[in-house]
Amino acid sequence: MCAAGREENFEVDQDKAKKDAAQLYNAGERYWGTNEAEIQRILAIRSYTQLQATFEEYNKISKLGIDGAIESETSGDLKDGYLAIVKCVRNRAAFFAERINHAIKGLGTNNDMLIRCIVSRCEVDTVKIKEEYEKAYGTSLVDAVKGDTSGHYKHVLVALLGERSS
Repeated sequence: MCAAGREENFEVDQDKAKKDAAQLYNAGERYWGTNEAEIQRILAIRSYTQLQATFEEYNKISKLGIDGAIESETSGDLKDGYLAIVKCVRNRAAFFAERINHAIKGLGTNNDMLIRCIVSRCEVDTVKIKEEYEKAYGTSLVDAVKGDTSGHYKHVLVALLGERSS
């Protein structure tokens, strides 16, 4: 999946979307057993805009939709990986807001996840992630990070989010 060479164009080929949706359906919920190689091929190489169109086409031919099909046809890390791709395709900023919230909610902090999410997105789409976080969780991302971290660690994360720490 990591070395698949995702297409980077923004044009959508509707015929390809229909064909890919049918191939995903046949590889998953249509027949007994799951053809993970076919699902991985499509999810790994198609551009995000092409995948958006494919998921729309998939929803037209499936009762479960792409999310439901993944839920019913896969399990474990494979399911989590496929669902992460689907969520990123739909709204990357919302996906990272969810991951950050998962890292800081409850007792303790998943520092590895928190660092990975903030550092990997800090110069890419932090503003959108902060907007999605506040929309989803009713508090600012900066306040959430400040409330769950301390010391120099807190100051660095807050700075990466584009704010000053107090």
